[in-house]
Amino acid sequence: MNNIEISQPDELALSFTRTLIEARNPRWINADLTIISLEVLFAELSHLGFLPFSCDANFDTDYGVDIFNRAVAGEFGEIAAFIPLPPAPYTMSVSNMWDRMTDDEGDDFDAAMSVATPLKSRKAFNAAVTLQSDSDLFAWVRNVLLTVTTAERTDIIMGQ
Repeated sequence: MNNIEISQPDELALSFTRTLIEARNPRWINADLTIISLEVLFAELSHLGFLPFSCDANFDTDYGVDIFNRAVAGEFGEIAAFIPLPPAPYTMSVSNMWDRMTDDEGDDFDAAMSVATPLKSRKAFNAAVTLQSDSDLFAWVRNVLLTVTTAERTDIIMGQ
């Protein structure tokens, strides 16, 4: 890989240089695919090894824009796809769940729970005041709801 030296003056008219020795593992870090994160090795900071570095087309230094453009051109390998973070777990009130159901949905859900759910899980659900979205019981309740209503209604009922 060719070393490239790029200087960029800052607000105080001082100049600093970053000489890129190597870059690797580029990946998109936003859904709009406008920001790339990668590991870089700068000559001036080589004693630190590879460092995380994020940049976009409007980066505030010439070397940042250059690295972005070179990454987009594929010079550092294929850019890995953006992977959104899973939603944070949340707590749902069981009474709110019932409030969000229509009477028919409530009747259908109750009937499905009595048929499709083991007694122990039904007892746990009936005793629950809240459900944690990352719990097995939450997943079970969601699956039962999906048998009696649409995915869209299930998301509304489950507070998603």
